[in-house]
This record gives sequence, C-alpha cells and structure tokens, in this order.
Amino acid sequence: MRHLLIYGAFERFANNGAGDVGYWLFADPTVGCLTSGATTDFTGVHTVGDILVVAEFSTSGSVTTLSVIEWVGSGSCASPAGPNLCLLNTPGNADCSLALIADNVCAKVNTASIATPWATQDKTSSANTLATAEFFEVGLDITSLLPSSSGCFTKFLFDTRTSPSTTATLKDYAEGTLVTCGSLSWTKFDNNSHLLGGATFQVCGPSFNPCVTVVDNSQPDTDPVLGQFKLANLVAGTYNVTETVGPPGFLPDPNTKSATISSSNLDAVIPGAFIDPRPVVKLTEFGYTNTPSGTPTSGPVSGVTVYTVKIKNFGGAITNLNGTLAVTVAEAGSGTFSCAGAGIVDCVLPIVVGSLGIGQETTFTLTLTYSNLANHAVVTAALSTISYTTNGLTRNASGTPATITFTIQAK
Repeated sequence: MRHLLIYGAFERFANNGAGDVGYWLFADPTVGCLTSGATTDFTGVHTVGDILVVAEFSTSGSVTTLSVIEWVGSGSCASPAGPNLCLLNTPGNADCSLALIADNVCAKVNTASIATPWATQDKTSSANTLATAEFFEVGLDITSLLPSSSGCFTKFLFDTRTSPSTTATLKDYAEGTLVTCGSLSWTKFDNNSHLLGGATFQVCGPSFNPCVTVVDNSQPDTDPVLGQFKLANLVAGTYNVTETVGPPGFLPDPNTKSATISSSNLDAVIPGAFIDPRPVVKLTEFGYTNTPSGTPTSGPVSGVTVYTVKIKNFGGAITNLNGTLAVTVAEAGSGTFSCAGAGIVDCVLPIVVGSLGIGQETTFTLTLTYSNLANHAVVTAALSTISYTTNGLTRNASGTPATITFTIQAK
C-alpha cells in the first residue's frame, strides 16, 4: 500500500529563546492572507481533515514537544485539543534522531550552523547561513495518521507562536501551495461522437485500494453532465480507467486508458474519449421471384415463388436477430399452397440469428409452391419488425416491417 508522506521545513530569523512553531496543512485552496499593512482576516475556511503540527525546540536544536492535531469541526473526538480540534499523536520520540522506524511523525532542528543552497539572511550570521536552531524540519505519514483521509491538501502555512498550545499567540507566518491532490476527468461518446450517459467504469490508482467503481452521475463522479466524468481530491500518481459496463444498447469500450496527476498536471484528463460500439441493423433486400408452372396459356394460377430477405449489421458490435416472415393466401378457392424453408412452420419462417457479426449480412429464403389458385387470390408475404438486442436494449432493424403482395390473374 502506498503512503502519502509530507515534508515541511521552516527557517527563523533569530535563535534567541526556545522555538515554537506551527505547521498547517489545508485542503481549501483559497486559504491565505494578503494585506498592505493593515490588519485583515485570513481568507478561506477550515475543512475536516486539516492538519496542525505544533512543536517546541530548544536553543541547542533538540525537539522537545511535537503534537499532530486534526481539524474535526463539530465531529466527535477522543482527545480534544481545543475547539474543533482533536489530538492525533504526541510521539514520545519527537526528535527524528530518536524516532523509531514505525513512527508516523518526527521533527528535526539543526544542532549546528548550516549553509543553505538558497538565498537567506538571519539576524547574526553571514549570508546564506543559518545558526543553530534556526532551521526546523518535520515529516508526516498522512496515511498512517489519517487512514480514512484522502490526504488532499492544497496549501500550507508555517507560523511562529508564543507556545505549543493551540491557543498561543501567533507571530510571523509563511504560506505556500502544496500539491498532494488533483482531479481526473474523462468523457464517454457513442459511435457517432455524441456524449453518452449511463456507463460504469473501474478506476485504479493510488487513491484507491486498489480500485473503485464509478457509475455515471453517482459518487464519486462529481460531473453532473451525463457522459462526462470527474473524480476530485485524488492524490498524485497514475490512474488506469476501464469501462466495465456499457450503457443499454452499447458495448463497453475495450481499451484501458491512463493519465497521471502531478504537480505540473493537477487536473489530469484521459486522452481521447471512450467510444462505445453498437450494432446498426438494416434490411438490405426483401424481394421475390415468381415462376409459373409449365407453359401458361392464360393467366398463371400455379407456380413457385421464392422470397429472399437480407439483413446486414453495419455497426461495430455483434448482435442477434428476432423476427418472422409469414406467407398467407387469401381467396385461394379450391387451390392449394405449401411453404418450404429452414425451420418453417405453417408458412412462417423464423428470422432468427444468435450472433450477427460486425459487417455481416445474413440471408433467409422461403419457397412458396401454389397450385390452381382462384382468380384474384391474394398472396401476401409479411416481414415482421426485426428486433435486435444489445446490453438490455432492444432496437428495430431499419426497413422493417415490410410487406409484399401479389394478386393471381387467371383470365
């Protein structure tokens, strides 16, 4: 299991007296304070799960007090640390030089003068040098401290304070942007490049253990538009997205797509839409040949009629077919007729296919043999609505139903 580890560091101008500092981790990206000198309030709000680390260290550079506190709002708390605050941890080995490998937080202060690779100037040292106890570092295992947290923080704030108490008077502060979370978005199209709602996806990545199911317009999808998906408050890393269930009438896109959330790509977008295939079924031929028996000397009343039905799948998914071709003769008089064809019963031919492939065309034939039909007998071949079903949705083949009728002219 991956753990979210956060490291913070803070330098102070002078090392006279014990050092008392606080380190906030905020989820709200609007937290901040801008002023030209006049007193003003901070912007932004606390979010449940915000973290406060308070520490005290000596002038020699040893960390003596370290506490990790969570903002819980009005939620329950086993160890209150002040209004809306709950104590998570006060390690016995606050200093990293004494901490155990299993500890989830520790801090360190420089015990001797150090040179810095960045430009700085303290109160007493030469440029780019910090005296003893002027550089504070802290590391936190957020996953261990808050197992149920997403670990989504967008801002940090260091402050100096009069004591490690949560009610201490605050002095100076420094704030900045922290990248531990972002978002992941993708789109879902039909075979005609239109947004298509109703799909289900599996998303695997560092925010999940190991994967989560995402149903369109249901949590954790935060995008209200059908066919558009967005997951928020995700930790950095690579996410793999796979469609597992297509919307009714469509098959899922078989491709797994990936995107990476990083400091340079906070709002990651899956490249290219997921496109769901569907069958598109059309009647391509419905006709007949009518051959008289013998050599007619007047209007033929006997003959053989062969009906042909062709149906093609123009879509991108396999489907089935279900329908019938039924032949009837009205006003036959004393004449007779019979039908032949695969699976035919009482002149009803089943138009049934269990699997019509992509681009496949299938042919059905029915042969009608008639003899001595009465003048003006009417022969009708009725092709029913041909239906096909994909993922629970039934559609009708274009061109159906259809009917062919001819009349016997005996004179």
